[in-house]
Amino acid sequence: MKRCPVCDKTWEANKVFCPWDGYKLKDLTPEETAERLASKPAEPQFEMFNELQRLQKTLLDSLAEFGSTDTSLLVDVAMDALKKRRESDQSLVKEQMKLMEDFNLHCRTMQYFVDKLKSQSNLFSFYIEHKDEPDRIYMRFIVSFGEAQYRRNFPVTIAYMREPTKEVTFEINLYEVGDDKDSRHFRTEKAGGRVETTVLGRRYILTAPRGLEGIDLLQWLESSFKEIFRLAYAVD
Repeated sequence: MKRCPVCDKTWEANKVFCPWDGYKLKDLTPEETAERLASKPAEPQFEMFNELQRLQKTLLDSLAEFGSTDTSLLVDVAMDALKKRRESDQSLVKEQMKLMEDFNLHCRTMQYFVDKLKSQSNLFSFYIEHKDEPDRIYMRFIVSFGEAQYRRNFPVTIAYMREPTKEVTFEINLYEVGDDKDSRHFRTEKAGGRVETTVLGRRYILTAPRGLEGIDLLQWLESSFKEIFRLAYAVD
């Protein structure tokens, strides 16, 4: 053991300086060590160490009595929860892949449709807009027919909605199906579409039925645009 010449406290032999006042410790002879241990109560630091040892033993004894059954059950619960989370994530990835596949298929179908229109008449034209936003990714085909005052534009938007719902939508904007609000409303509904009121104004929309793809979607496009062009140039 060692003693501090200033505070007279005793410390372990491996310490060099007094933890209390920083002075260099002095070695005690075996006789001095025995005398101090016999004549003085335990130093506070040793009392605390002994108490910690006692508490640690009590804790270990309690844990031993607890046994391994409940711990094993906890591990089983954790493993099962992890398995379910992985399965859920895999299912979500598969769902996203399927929606992206549907989105690409719809875009290819629309591309085929407008290419076919252009090949049959130079009065048809189109251009494409594309955006990838946090809540959706979309491809918009602005389909045009006619010239000058007879030109009509019908944007077709194919969107993969990420938020708030995960789905692929296919919509035709029918704003130019009429020259005023009343005619647009009437002709949109006659074409099978709907009128929506939003903070930005009214939307005149024709939406493809869910589940259509490939040839079925192409046939829907052809029949829908036949009706749209009839209505857009109607004189009644």
